[in-house]
Amino acid sequence: MSKPILFSGIQPTGNLHIGNYLGAVKNWVTLQNSGDYRCFFSVVDYHSLTGNMTAEERKGQITRTVIELLAAGIDPEKSTLFVQSHVPEHTELAWVFNSLTPMAELERMTQYKDKSARQVKNINAGLFTYPVLQVADVLLYHGTHVPVGEDQVQHIELVRDVARWFNNRYGEYFPETNVLLTHIPRVKSLLEPTKKMSKSRGQGHVIELADEPDIIMSKLNVAIFKLPALYEILIEIKSELNFNLFNFTENNEDFKNFIIKNPHSLVISTEENKSFKNFIYYNKTFKIKILLQQINIFLSKSNYGIKSNISIGRYTIDTNSRLIIKDNLTLKLTEREIDLLIYLKNSKEEKTSLDLQKNVWKHSKDLETHTVETHIYRLRKKIFDGFGDNEFIINNKVGYKILK
Repeated sequence: MSKPILFSGIQPTGNLHIGNYLGAVKNWVTLQNSGDYRCFFSVVDYHSLTGNMTAEERKGQITRTVIELLAAGIDPEKSTLFVQSHVPEHTELAWVFNSLTPMAELERMTQYKDKSARQVKNINAGLFTYPVLQVADVLLYHGTHVPVGEDQVQHIELVRDVARWFNNRYGEYFPETNVLLTHIPRVKSLLEPTKKMSKSRGQGHVIELADEPDIIMSKLNVAIFKLPALYEILIEIKSELNFNLFNFTENNEDFKNFIIKNPHSLVISTEENKSFKNFIYYNKTFKIKILLQQINIFLSKSNYGIKSNISIGRYTIDTNSRLIIKDNLTLKLTEREIDLLIYLKNSKEEKTSLDLQKNVWKHSKDLETHTVETHIYRLRKKIFDGFGDNEFIINNKVGYKILK
C-alpha cells in the first residue's frame, strides 16, 4: 500500500529564524523521520514574486534557504526537497485552477487582506491569486496531507474545494486533502511581543538560525582611553545601560589587541584617531550629558547584535546594511542619516538644529546650522519619495522630532 503524500513549502524571503524552525521545519523533520508519509518540501519562490526582492536577492536567498533546511534536518534520502520554479507545472496547473475558482472565494481569504495591508504600494494581482498557486502546489503531487496550524486551515479548505470543482467538471482525478493539524508554537517578535515573529516585519524582530551565539548574546563594549576620571563616572552607570566598560591608560599592546579583537567597540579618547570604526573625541568642553547621548546612539545601534535592527514606529532600521524598512519596502540610508534618526528617536522632546549639530555631528566647528537643515530636508524628501510619508520627521517652531 502506498504511503499518503505530504506537501509543505516555505518562501525564500529571508534567512530562516527560530519562528520558522519551531513553527514548521522542526515538525517537517519529525514527520519525515516517522516514515509514515512520502514527503515533498518546496522552496516556493514563485510566491515570493509578490514582494519587492530583486532577482539577485531572490537567487541568493533560494540557495540560502535550501542550505538552512538541509542543516535543520531535511534529509534528501527521506524527502523530496526542491525549488518550486524548477517545476513549471506548478504555474500551468495554477492557471487551470484560476479558471475554476470564483472571485468571491479569493476575496474572503484573510491572508490577502493582511499581506496587502503590509505592502500598500505593491498590491498586485499575485497577492490576490496566490492561494490558487498554493492549491496547485499541493494537488500537483496529489497531496493527501498538509501540516498546518489553525490559521492556515482556510487554505486547505480551498484546496478541497478546487479539487472538487475540477473533479466535477473533468472527472475524478485529484484526492481529498486532509489537514494535518499540528501544534505550532507562536514565537513572538523580539521588538513587538504581541505579534508573531516574522521576517516581513524586519530583521530586528527575529533571531536567525544562522546567528552565532556571540552575535545573539553580544553586548556593547566601550573602551575609555587615557580618561581615568571619565571611567570612574561611567562605571557607575554601565550596569543600567548594559555595556561592558574597559579602561586603558596607555597605548600599549593590551589596548591594540583589544581593538583588533573587538573592532566594533566604541572608543572614547582625547586623542583623535580615524582608524577606529566607532570613535568619540572627548575634550575638556565636552559635557557628560552630550557624551551619554552619543553612547546611547551607539548602544541603540548595537543592542540587537550584528544585525543592529531598531524599531521606530512602523519603520525598522537595519544599521548593518544601512536600510530603513517599512511594509516590505526598503530605502538606503547614510551613516549620518541613521545617527540622526536614532538621536531623534531617543529624544523625548523636539531638537533644534544646534542640538543636532552638537550631538549628531559631534561639535564640528566647520558645520553651519543651515547645513544640518539641508541634510534633514534631503532625508525627509528621501523618505517621502520612498514611502510616501511626509510626517515621519516633523518640524515645528521648537525643532525637529519623529512621530513614533
